[in-house]
Amino acid sequence: FMQNISLEDLRKIFELKEHEPSLSQQNIADKLHIAKSTVNKYLNLAKEQNLANDSILAMDEEELSITFNLKSRQKDFIQPNWENVRKYVQVPRQWAKKLNTLANAWQFLYIEIYFPSYKYGKLPFGCMSERTFERRFKQYKRDNGLDFTTKSSNPNLQFGPGSVVECDCIGDRITFIDKDGNEHSAVLFTAVLKYSGYTFVYAMPCSTSEQWSYAIIKMCKFYGGTPEVFRTDNDSAIAIHGNKKLGTKTRIKPDMQAVINHYNMVVDLCPPRRPEIKGSNERTNRTLQQELFADPKYQITGYRFNSYDELNEAIAQDLLRFNNKPRKGNQLSRFAAFEKVEKEHLKDLPLFDPIYKKLFTKTVGKDGYITFNSHHYQVGTSYAEKEVTVEDYLGEKLRLFDSKTLDLIGEHTISHDMVTSSKYHKLNSLKTEKEKIVSRDRDWFISAFASFEADDENIPKLINLIFDSLKQSKPVAARICNKLWRYFTNTPGKQDAFKQACRLALTDFDIKKFEDRFKHYFKACKDTDIGDSLIEAFEQSAANKAKQPTSASNTTHSHLRGISYVQKLTRKDN
Repeated sequence: FMQNISLEDLRKIFELKEHEPSLSQQNIADKLHIAKSTVNKYLNLAKEQNLANDSILAMDEEELSITFNLKSRQKDFIQPNWENVRKYVQVPRQWAKKLNTLANAWQFLYIEIYFPSYKYGKLPFGCMSERTFERRFKQYKRDNGLDFTTKSSNPNLQFGPGSVVECDCIGDRITFIDKDGNEHSAVLFTAVLKYSGYTFVYAMPCSTSEQWSYAIIKMCKFYGGTPEVFRTDNDSAIAIHGNKKLGTKTRIKPDMQAVINHYNMVVDLCPPRRPEIKGSNERTNRTLQQELFADPKYQITGYRFNSYDELNEAIAQDLLRFNNKPRKGNQLSRFAAFEKVEKEHLKDLPLFDPIYKKLFTKTVGKDGYITFNSHHYQVGTSYAEKEVTVEDYLGEKLRLFDSKTLDLIGEHTISHDMVTSSKYHKLNSLKTEKEKIVSRDRDWFISAFASFEADDENIPKLINLIFDSLKQSKPVAARICNKLWRYFTNTPGKQDAFKQACRLALTDFDIKKFEDRFKHYFKACKDTDIGDSLIEAFEQSAANKAKQPTSASNTTHSHLRGISYVQKLTRKDN
């Protein structure tokens, strides 16, 4: 009869029995990765023939085969390149597609290469059957410490190297006291590459989407690349649960989603109460609690870490030992497995780290507006009754993004007007031409004058002074500056007169009387060739007024108007 046991395993059965007589048959089977019934069979055969262990170990291969009636065709089989087979069946999967199978490897990497003329029927001499091919491949992986790469036949649980990283938090927090006596607690973020088991741990102050975002950045740097899929729970700290009324599904929070998108990963949220979906992470967390975090320095309340950075440095040192520890059954350590079979399949990191942005979601009203700080900002009726992602950028800009694609819809300048409540702000892209003119800001006016080579420094000074004086009413400031813009563009060849008028307006600035005064200043500078003498006379008059006491009979600047005022100042020159 023919048995599925190698001469090497047969010899090891009796070696173990010789060195450890008390070893049970089950223990021998576990050590050799064979069935207990096989061990029992050959021990009984030796007992029936009254053969001692030492005499069996002294036999050569031919004597062993005859004694135990073994017939092996192992030397007759043509052996494939098993390393190429391993790489073929563990090609990084494209999401939602199966891995290559051993049946395919037997056909394409063995039959078609070594027996190209075989089509069907009886196998040629020296050719392994598909079952023998599968058995020999498993033996190859076991002998080379790669048994951990054997995966389930269930298509939903198949994955290749660089396919999935599973992330979660360990339930128990670590507490420590800093040098100032303040108590802190740390949440432990854990990440496990599902294929190799390579583990990353990071202590963070709390479990929020912001802290998770920073942990993901640290994780990607630790691995030196990114996998295809980021798998995690749908915990409320990092996910937004779906709303049936709005027709939305559970998804990751937008600020965290932006970081994951930066690393070109796909989010896979586990369904509720299904921990087996990310079983690699759950098992690793249990092992971490039993081994790494069993150290008293993590358990004793009050152990002094001066900061979270110091705590993470201590964890990194212990994690290094954890990842380099050989696994059960003489399998490669997590780090060795990562270096050998997974590292090369990770995607390259982007050139720059992502910049964390505080994003949140808002539901657009039927009128196409969202509400922020008592003001209403337009998104567009195409997004009515839908959710959009919003970014408060430095308290100055409100940026609007499509929640599904994170494409920029538009941005608003945040209104800090607390006097006029419930004000409506339209997007520039949806404004009429008249509305665009009314809503111009100071930057637009400064750049517009600069584009016409109006390089006089008094123009931007005057614009800034107008907007600063009307902080609570920017539309009024825009209306006044639009008048200046019309004066400048509607009178070609009179730019010098406009600059002179701006200089006069700065010398005698009063926002309440500005419009009338500037109109008369510009008319005087445009219709009379007085040049710098007008400015000098104006400044001299202002200086004399400052020296003399105020009299009711004296005419002051605030009561003079128009051309007569300019002529009075220039009477001596005329």
